[in-house]
Amino acid sequence: MRRREFIKASGLALAGAVVSPMVSRPLFARGSQVIERDVCVIGGGSAGTYLSVRLGDFGKSVVLLESTDHLGGHAQTYMVPGSGIPIDVGVVDFEQTPVVLNYFNRFGIAYGPGAAPGGSSAYIDLRTGLPLANYTPPSAAAIGEALENYYQILTSTYPYLDDGFQLPDPVPQELVEPFSSFVTNHGLQALVPTIFAYGQGAGNLLQDPALYVLKLFGLNVVSAILGGGFLNLQGGTVQLYSAATQYLGSNVVFNAQLRCIDRSGAQIKVAADTPAGPVTIHCNKLVWAAPPTLSNLAPVDLDVTEASVFGKLQSKCYAVGLASISGLPEGLSINNLAPDTPYNLPPLPGIYILEATVPWLYLALFGSENPLGAADIEMRIARQVASLAQAGTYPAASFEGFQLFSNHTPFLIGVSGADIAAGFYTRMNALQGYRNTYYNSAAFQTNDSSLIWQFTEQLLPQIVG
Repeated sequence: MRRREFIKASGLALAGAVVSPMVSRPLFARGSQVIERDVCVIGGGSAGTYLSVRLGDFGKSVVLLESTDHLGGHAQTYMVPGSGIPIDVGVVDFEQTPVVLNYFNRFGIAYGPGAAPGGSSAYIDLRTGLPLANYTPPSAAAIGEALENYYQILTSTYPYLDDGFQLPDPVPQELVEPFSSFVTNHGLQALVPTIFAYGQGAGNLLQDPALYVLKLFGLNVVSAILGGGFLNLQGGTVQLYSAATQYLGSNVVFNAQLRCIDRSGAQIKVAADTPAGPVTIHCNKLVWAAPPTLSNLAPVDLDVTEASVFGKLQSKCYAVGLASISGLPEGLSINNLAPDTPYNLPPLPGIYILEATVPWLYLALFGSENPLGAADIEMRIARQVASLAQAGTYPAASFEGFQLFSNHTPFLIGVSGADIAAGFYTRMNALQGYRNTYYNSAAFQTNDSSLIWQFTEQLLPQIVG
């Protein structure tokens, strides 16, 4: 099914801090500005922004270091020239939970139900540019029956999966086995294309441990599908982060590049370069709200315990671009499928969908099992769009470039099924508060802003205590 014919993309945003150790210069520069705060937050994406706002509610002083010039990570909004129509790129919709509603309401952000999709869909193998002959997607009745079955499994057996990675010991065997086994064992075959459409960025999700799929397409999401639906921000997701930026004011340091973090003394010291010069932050607690990969954590004084945990993490690749494409029928979205794969899922790396928005502008959603650079992704998208003309399917189709492009890699950070079974998440969760450091990102929850904010609420008592 076309992605928005069933659900629209929910909040999938990672904190976007990119760090640089800058070892060629003194780590703590003489004469640098010194900032004293209760808490220093690294990364101004979905998790770091929300946490920074909420810390003030508890009377804690905070400084937020963000490596780019804006908050929100990969949540971007393109305003169509001449019309002011917002097109969200990266984060589109949110589940209707109390945490979400409270966050929107505190800033007076206008929201409403996601718009019903329009237009039509084509099912095309973008390796060749040719339509799939005799392809019929699962019927609405079959999908509905499978979805109800899936919902019952989540509510009766795995209601805890929306609360982070608080897993039982031992971890249920079917959670660590490939998701393909879970599908077969529970008769969910009709639901696979829908889960794949929603779980874009999960890579080859049939081979993923079922745990990650059940979290990405989790109970809150399914409840929204079966119940009240999703919300989006009427003026674009950028409104939320603009309001948060204004609220936090000078407590946000933009374009901050980390030099080092020293947690050996009575206070934590954070050194960073900024456009206004070097700064040194003295704080009592540190919150890492960026992807906890070893490359990102290079400036941090990790010990053996921390490095052994974070060194296990691997990530997928996910990117979204707002592409200018001419020569396609107006309102037509193109689903990339294959005639020779299980459930007709497209081989990756590749486009998931070219989703029509306003005339000539398409959301190009791209995934890969392994990380890829932005230039490589853009080339692959252009090549697959070109296949439509080369095959004669849409002879006038022409890729004209991107209005916006965002590489969300590292995405859906996780470990192998064997590592999950061996207690990886027990060890990772034990790092919360270790050396006065806390972690708040999709790696500790899943790639869904609504759930990340819910997780933050659970983490806050530990940070402010």
